[in-house]
Amino acid sequence: MAAKVGQSEAQRTPVRLGQGMRALWVLRVDEPGVVAARTFPVVEAGLRRTAVATESAKLAVPAPLPTSSAVLEAVVGEILPSTPALGGDDGASDAAVAASAAGLWPLCLHRTGPLVVVVAPSVKPGAQHAGRLVDEPSVTVGHGLAATLAELLAGYAPGYDLAHMGVIDVFVAFALPLGTVLTLDLPAIRKYMAHKPRDLIASVQGPAAVAKIPASKPFLAKSRSRQVVDIRVSESVRAVQYDVPHLADVCVVQGSLQVKALLEGVPEVTVMAPTLAQVESLALDPAVSVFEPTTGKLSLIPPLETLAVAQYSVPVSVPGSLPIRGFYQQSPLGPQTIHLLIQLKLCVKADVGYCQVRIPFHNHGQITHVDLRPSAGIVNVTADRRALVWILTERWSVGNAEVELPGTITFHGSPRLLDVDAAALAPQPPQPTPTSLALDELNAGSAVALASLAADAAAADAARTAVAHLAAPSDDPFCVASNAYIALDFKMTNTTLSGVHIARDAVSVYPKTRTKLNVDHELVSSDYIIWNSLGASRHGVDLSDLLATAPAPS
Repeated sequence: MAAKVGQSEAQRTPVRLGQGMRALWVLRVDEPGVVAARTFPVVEAGLRRTAVATESAKLAVPAPLPTSSAVLEAVVGEILPSTPALGGDDGASDAAVAASAAGLWPLCLHRTGPLVVVVAPSVKPGAQHAGRLVDEPSVTVGHGLAATLAELLAGYAPGYDLAHMGVIDVFVAFALPLGTVLTLDLPAIRKYMAHKPRDLIASVQGPAAVAKIPASKPFLAKSRSRQVVDIRVSESVRAVQYDVPHLADVCVVQGSLQVKALLEGVPEVTVMAPTLAQVESLALDPAVSVFEPTTGKLSLIPPLETLAVAQYSVPVSVPGSLPIRGFYQQSPLGPQTIHLLIQLKLCVKADVGYCQVRIPFHNHGQITHVDLRPSAGIVNVTADRRALVWILTERWSVGNAEVELPGTITFHGSPRLLDVDAAALAPQPPQPTPTSLALDELNAGSAVALASLAADAAAADAARTAVAHLAAPSDDPFCVASNAYIALDFKMTNTTLSGVHIARDAVSVYPKTRTKLNVDHELVSSDYIIWNSLGASRHGVDLSDLLATAPAPS
């Protein structure tokens, strides 16, 4: 039984990688034979554990995988005769189907010339009764996997020399390690294959070593005088500071543990990271073979390129954990002149590689005169003369942690938004507000409130559109009058905000070899914003708080 999956349905269904495949076969149907067969015990064991955990365990346990000869017989004798889309032998037939044969359901097939790629995806027990096949993520990914491999093999037409079918091993190691689909990017796969890994493996360790190469390291490093292992803990911090009593500062930290090893052979790298086991939302790469949550020990055979073996996020208490605490005030001195004061304090012990503060002036025209007195660094005016960049060139450390930038700035002409009606952009008084009015009437079940709210939103959008046409392309319609912010761009080394730390003696290589070890820790900024404390600012609003403070319906 075979069912063709429509192209439009497949396009509407998002492809989610990371799905497991039970087995993969490449068959030749003009001269029936099995070109390649790969099974994945890791996926099979996980599927059986899931099945045993269900209530109807005896019915849910999947049937054992058939032999390669049984799959070949089913494809040649059952599926091809009953599926016209796969019946062509001119090399142009490449339709994908989902079929049931040889006791397996489902099977994803893709044909190119005399070759048929057969994939057995891992589906939940009882999924055949749940609905359409296209709704099963593993089936959708299985179709893409079969099509990608078929397109790769089509490059060996018309002869399809079996001596070149070793590319299937490399394809599986790169795109399907341990049965988990990691990528379907064919150009990237072809680029990866350009290294001719199988020849390299045989030349380094001999032909017997080919069968010992793990899925996570299909390629080996060439012989070099120095073996190098690089360990890096890289974190990015996103923060918004308001410096007003009714708004709490926000800080989010995300990090990754990255490993790169240029080592001969296939040695195992072990990292002891007890602090890593204490973070939240920890995700490990499939290449990690051992992880002990209690001690934070993880082991892997890393590939040659940099691999993020672990990614995590941590909650940060504000303001205690902010790496740089800032204070920003901007106030008008006249129609063309403003006064500003920026103060920054380094709150962590680290080496600051660089730090730049961008100070944009939206809707003010071009800068004509600057009178600033920075306590450290230099200040430059951008080419469009609409922003300043404060560059802290000196070494910044906790010893001279505080720096400041006071002064005045003069612009050409009046602020551009004075020529338009910006009332829709100004903050509304607390009582009454359109939001509270809408909530009041919405709680009372009034449909008029919804129409009024929609009209107000349309009017605000129209006002913003008009302002955008009059302002410069880079102007922000919200940043009028004293509504302003500064953005920090920095990089710090030898520190992390989460406390995750890797010591040099916590990294080991087995078998032992003379290895150069580099361990780095870095913290970089990502959308690090400080708002003017004398103006309004953008901030998130909790809808539950609005509902709690809304007037009760009368």
